Amino acid sequence: MIDRKSNIFRATPEYPYHISVGAVVVNEKNEILCHHFDEINVHGVLIKDLYILMRESLELGETLEEAVARGLQEEFGAKGEILSSLGVIVAQHHDRGFLENKSTLYFLVKCTELNPENRAKNDIEAGSKLAFYGRDFLISKMKDQGKDLNRTDLDESKIIKRIIF
Repeated sequence: MIDRKSNIFRATPEYPYHISVGAVVVNEKNEILCHHFDEINVHGVLIKDLYILMRESLELGETLEEAVARGLQEEFGAKGEILSSLGVIVAQHHDRGFLENKSTLYFLVKCTELNPENRAKNDIEAGSKLAFYGRDFLISKMKDQGKDLNRTDLDESKIIKRIIF
């Protein structure tokens, strides 16, 4: 029986299914807000030169829109307006000692406010550099990310390719 007091959207060894939301946050120049890590330790694995979009796990009782708004605030110190859905990335990885099945539903979001100093300090993403990048630059950086680690969820280039400006 699932413990309803815990977050049923996060993967566990017994229920290895994870649901999250992601955001492609754009400014008035159609540039995309992104995390950049020179290096980051993810579940004991050191990853270098990583570019990732905003991704946030759903919480119990939270709508998709609320999860996007919370993720924008926690990871970027931002607010935004959801413009459309961009689809989903379904991935599997074995980082935490079991095979996790992760589905991330992405949204296109227009940035309406950005205050990086308001990011959640305890978030792993708080250690990233934030910047707006061009679409083609991010596609070129992301397309091969995670291949060496067998982490297909680190290649978010296919989501960025879906944006029509």
